Amino acid sequence: MPSPMPSSLQSPVDDAAVAPHLCRALVIDAEELVALDLRRVLSASPLNGTTCRCDCATGADAALQRLHAFHYDLVILDIRELEGRDDLRDQLKRQGCAVLFATAFPERIAALGLHGHEPVLVKPFSEASAKAQIVACLDQANA
Repeated sequence: MPSPMPSSLQSPVDDAAVAPHLCRALVIDAEELVALDLRRVLSASPLNGTTCRCDCATGADAALQRLHAFHYDLVILDIRELEGRDDLRDQLKRQGCAVLFATAFPERIAALGLHGHEPVLVKPFSEASAKAQIVACLDQANA
């Protein structure tokens, strides 16, 4: 008999039943304060009519747990978390979700094989620039 899922990873409600324009988002960043700031931006107000429900993961292992437990519409990911993590790349591909890369070093994107991926959230970011990049990423995914 499989062990029960930890309560911290269980989804208490069916998101689609709660709001028709709900985006389930995951922020993956080793810096907890950055992850919490992005969660605040996502949760503060609707983005182009879309309400975001946001989870945070500080590190690739915690992110994989979340990605195995839930389907996400949007993942905001610090590119440092991808270094040497083919398992995380594979899981993101299986999710088929929009991915917004966040980095303080945009020149490293090509070195990681992410050439041509737009938009990119450049750190440090303002709330306005974060919202603009998130909306652009969601719009691109829905095009």
